[in-house]
Amino acid sequence: MNAVGLALMDFVLIAAAVFGLGIAVVALKRWPGFGLYAVGIITMLAWEFPTLPTLVSVAGFQLKPEDVVSLALVSDLILRPQRFFARTRSYNWLVGITLLCMLSALIGGIFTFGIPTAVNEARTLFWGAILTAWLLNQDWAAEPFQRTFKRWAVLLGLGLVVLFIYHVRTYGFGSADSFVTSTDGVEQTGRPLVSGQAAVLACFGFFMFQGAAPKVRGRTIFLGIIFLIVAVLCQHRSVWAAVGIGVGLILLRLRGVALARVVAVAFYGGSFLVILVLSGALNGMADSLTHSFESMGTFNARVDSWDILVQDSFDRGPWSVLFGEPFGFGSARISGTQVVTFAPHNWYVSVFLRLGLVGLLAFLLMLLIALVPLLRRQDGLVPTIVVIVICAYMWTYSLSWYQVPMLAWAIAFRETPRPERLLIIKKGLEFSPAYGRLSRLARA
Repeated sequence: MNAVGLALMDFVLIAAAVFGLGIAVVALKRWPGFGLYAVGIITMLAWEFPTLPTLVSVAGFQLKPEDVVSLALVSDLILRPQRFFARTRSYNWLVGITLLCMLSALIGGIFTFGIPTAVNEARTLFWGAILTAWLLNQDWAAEPFQRTFKRWAVLLGLGLVVLFIYHVRTYGFGSADSFVTSTDGVEQTGRPLVSGQAAVLACFGFFMFQGAAPKVRGRTIFLGIIFLIVAVLCQHRSVWAAVGIGVGLILLRLRGVALARVVAVAFYGGSFLVILVLSGALNGMADSLTHSFESMGTFNARVDSWDILVQDSFDRGPWSVLFGEPFGFGSARISGTQVVTFAPHNWYVSVFLRLGLVGLLAFLLMLLIALVPLLRRQDGLVPTIVVIVICAYMWTYSLSWYQVPMLAWAIAFRETPRPERLLIIKKGLEFSPAYGRLSRLARA
């Protein structure tokens, strides 16, 4: 009787899970913003909960909230993948190679190390891939989705700013190598936002500069500046480098009145900042920023780890170099006199270790395919900067899956009509009889 009862309970739970998944897929189809806001909630929790609580644990496999969101996204994608394949038609072969490498590494890891070990290590890469594919399957040309994405970016950016203020008031300003105990008892960085949150906020800052309507352009640009300042104050040097490159590219493109305004704002803002520093009002913040800039211990340890991990891969032979090791293999190495197992903090090295040179080259080629058309566009500066910010961030950190939406926006932007092309289309329509009749009807 107990066995029958347990089996019935399992059946009810499975039926409820399938029913819930069906509702989620229907909701995503009608309101794709649900997917974005689910990612946004997880983004806001990244400092307090570096690892989200497990929802269900079965035979050593832990089901995380990210797994639930990813399952809903991939189900929605499988049911209607037309836009994704149309958007990636020029490099579908690269997508296929990457997917084949990922699945091979996962299957190999399952047979070698078992399901829990292989899946737990692979899930981060699959989360990002699923979210990217789902976002590229959306109708980015439709105005409703554009408004949804812009509203999501603004709200999440403001939420991260509020979170920054709360953490500064609660834990202090922190520094590059300071740590505090987070809500779930895990030792967390003392900086106000984790690196992934700061990088997302920097991307939002640049995103605010793109195509704002004249009536709200001033407010949008001001918001973008606030986002960038807060991202810099988080003291992640990879974000500093990325923001510096982005600001430099913007300054190179400015001319005339816009350049004069930026110079004036920089002069008065810099003067005000100097006054605050000289008065001693920012002594604590200045000391933390200086320490974060000068501290090289974590960076040197990471570089040493990259060298060791890559060299170990070459020592294992050509197969390891070309195709990597299966998921579950881990990242154990000897750093100094200690054995360390944490991730290499370099997304390119992480991809190489699991997908080999084949997977890494496919990944880099897809980034290049996304970047080159943006460089050729007059209005492609901001999406270009977003791609560069993410690429720079990936050099010293792993790519957080919640950074993917901004990358997907930049990839989709390469297909939007150029402004000059829109003008030509409009002029062509103005000379057509049909356009004249429609104009007269509209005025009537």
